[in-house]
Amino acid sequence: MMPPDYVFGLIGHPVSHSIGQIVYNRYFQKKGLNAIYLSIDIFPETLKYFMSYASKMDGFNVTIPHKISIMDYLDQIDWEARSIGSVNLVKTEDGLLKGFNTDYYGIEYMFKKGGVDVSGKSIVVAGSGGIARTVIHYLIKNNAKSVTVKARDVKLAKNKLNAYDVDIKEYANNDYDIYINCTPLGTEAVGDPFPEVQFGKGKIAVDVVYNPPVTPFLKRAGISGSKTLSGLDLYIGQAIKTLDILTSGCDIDTLINSVRVAVNEVR
Repeated sequence: MMPPDYVFGLIGHPVSHSIGQIVYNRYFQKKGLNAIYLSIDIFPETLKYFMSYASKMDGFNVTIPHKISIMDYLDQIDWEARSIGSVNLVKTEDGLLKGFNTDYYGIEYMFKKGGVDVSGKSIVVAGSGGIARTVIHYLIKNNAKSVTVKARDVKLAKNKLNAYDVDIKEYANNDYDIYINCTPLGTEAVGDPFPEVQFGKGKIAVDVVYNPPVTPFLKRAGISGSKTLSGLDLYIGQAIKTLDILTSGCDIDTLINSVRVAVNEVR
């Protein structure tokens, strides 16, 4: 068996929920690319050690909890990733590690595909990590009326989000137009980020979690008559941009088919 020409992957902790290994390896196979995609579980305390060898890979996606801390180890950071303060893709080029943020494109893809315009809307976001920063950046850039963050630790969230003009509270209420989950709650169908909220017609529920595609939060909101947007579309949009950066192009139909196969395999 020939060794791969390109080695890509995902780093994070945990990574067991990820469909990336199935999606990208199937995509590479269908496109005739001699490449491999690995899932690598990296504890926070071992990130520094991993990064000393990271340039041996051609590129890798970054998920929780490393999207912010990884920026300290990169040689170059794309202007948009720097302005957001979060990196979820690293590409090795001429021995240098370059950071990008493809989450923004995934978020934009998800809202456009779902037909949701955030302009003039009051919005609450659960979470204050890397993906939350990117979502908040998108909301402000696209003229949301107001953005509130729901966080368990208000002081910590204020420190992490001090670059943004947002209110931070421990609880949400029923007064918002759009509710966005940017926490791991719902992964593997466990947890609800907004148990205190009563959903109904006129409200919109959005989840960045993609496994499962319909989380308990989205299911509850949908049954109540709210419009729902799945993190699976965010994942697709993010993957399109990832492949554009890593392989200089993306066959969207092949990618979407690979995502569908992966979702069916992990059910």
